[in-house]
Amino acid sequence: MRANGTIFLAVFAAGLLYAASLSAATIEVQAVTASSPGGAATIPDDLAKYKQPLQNSGYGHFASAGNQSVTLGAGKKGSLRFGSYDVEFSITVCAPGKCAFEVMIKDGGKPIADRPMAYEKSAGSPPIIIKLGDPKAPTILILTPK
Repeated sequence: MRANGTIFLAVFAAGLLYAASLSAATIEVQAVTASSPGGAATIPDDLAKYKQPLQNSGYGHFASAGNQSVTLGAGKKGSLRFGSYDVEFSITVCAPGKCAFEVMIKDGGKPIADRPMAYEKSAGSPPIIIKLGDPKAPTILILTPK
């Protein structure tokens, strides 16, 4: 009897872990400093996976300013910091292959917009590109829901 109870408990725990993994979303954020507006794009090797959005950004030179990710469940909030920018996430819907979330960006603790930006993304959809700061040398955030 004890062996069956132990097996049931192990299967039940594995099921809970699987269900929890389905109800969480991971959002990867790559911060990039950009310069040389209008120049021919030179993408460094460490940013090669972001080649397409960077080439379309209108800048010529790029450098990584950090890469972080946050994993949250529906109704949960989290944040990441890149320099003076705090990127705050709130997951509104989380389902397998689909995620809806809001992003509020603060610079030095002050929101840069009146309300959060809302996004709904599916797995494999293009990343979200957000340009911040000086238009001649912005920080570009590339958000990729996983």
